[in-house]
Amino acid sequence: MKLSGQEGNQEGNTAEIEPRTGDTSGNGSSFAAASESESLAIERSDSEKPRTSEGSPGSPAPRATGPRTPGGKQRSRRNALKHGIFSGSVLLKGESRAEYNSLFDGLVETFVAEGKLGEVLVEKLATDFWRHRRLLQAEVAEIRKGVDFLQSEQQTRDQREVQEIDRSLSLNCQYGLISKIDNPLILKRCLVLLDGLRALFAQKGFTKIDPAILKDLYGDGVGGSEEYNLYMVYRFWLIVFEISEDKRLAHGFESPEQCKAKVLRAIDKEIRRLKKYQKAQTAMESERLKVEALRRAVPESPALDRLLRYQVNLERSIDRTLTQLERLQRMRLGHPVLPPINLNVSSS
Repeated sequence: MKLSGQEGNQEGNTAEIEPRTGDTSGNGSSFAAASESESLAIERSDSEKPRTSEGSPGSPAPRATGPRTPGGKQRSRRNALKHGIFSGSVLLKGESRAEYNSLFDGLVETFVAEGKLGEVLVEKLATDFWRHRRLLQAEVAEIRKGVDFLQSEQQTRDQREVQEIDRSLSLNCQYGLISKIDNPLILKRCLVLLDGLRALFAQKGFTKIDPAILKDLYGDGVGGSEEYNLYMVYRFWLIVFEISEDKRLAHGFESPEQCKAKVLRAIDKEIRRLKKYQKAQTAMESERLKVEALRRAVPESPALDRLLRYQVNLERSIDRTLTQLERLQRMRLGHPVLPPINLNVSSS
């Protein structure tokens, strides 16, 4: 059967196409071979071009662009702290690295430091604020040193006075312990001696031990108030106690038992007087310590002068750093920057 002219043209066109895109076997493998040949040709042409991608052999080192993703920026935002010039020496032993990091991060977010100079200035500002925090802690320590140990200092002074009085008594001091009862330790010792004297006297009456105890308390018998000078009272009743029975009856002196009772009443009166004084002294000492603690709430010189000088230097450094950061940010934003003002003050 013969084909029409149109159909013949179609067959001719098909015959021209089939050798390029079709396979003589009819399974399509010629198309795959052509695709592979074109891919190899593209790769050869690309290999002839100079390569600048990262990791290519013989290519120059890639230029660092810094982190671009939010996660990368978050991880690298403390690079200035990790590699800063101040981070290795700003902390003392016992100071918190986490607290310093928090301070630094807050300043970085506040000033949005960009570039090496901005990082250094922010880090310098962080170290100044950290030193200012340390200054406040030092001020508190100075105050606590004057307040917390106030009572122990007073006790130490009292103990030294007791030791000095003990040495004086060994040298036969004219006045006994009773003249130093402003010292609470000495007052307490006086009460202990009087309690022992009363127990001994109630049991045995007049003995040779009594004068030795009373001499430690009153010296030669002239110390303390005359109204309550127990040593003088004791010696008077000792004389009456030693009077013979005939003279006692002839002159109507008190009996030995009455003399003993008089001395016991005098000892009890002295003990009551000292205990009353001790109570008043304790209340007065408590008030004195409160007033002294309030007075020491401000450190004394030269500690105060040293702290104030350090504070002034820190505040100046903080002001200078803030000014430099402000100028740097204005320059980056393209804002006008005023020239620095240098003011030199002389006393001449």
